[in-house]
Amino acid sequence: MGRPVRRGSVDLRTVDGEVVHHDEAVVRYDPDAFVVGPDQSFPSDATVRYPKETVAWIQVRHPRR
Repeated sequence: MGRPVRRGSVDLRTVDGEVVHHDEAVVRYDPDAFVVGPDQSFPSDATVRYPKETVAWIQVRHPRR
């Protein structure tokens, strides 16, 4: 599997300039991709993989407690 999981809202920009926002998501850092899903089970029908070579930047904002 990947590196530690972080929970929060996720903003990322691709190298092509596309801006993507995921609200209340979970991010896993795999060696070759950022994996974004609705929860830590990363269901295949609701999970998106962003290959690292296509991501210019990514930010995870932790939910307020």
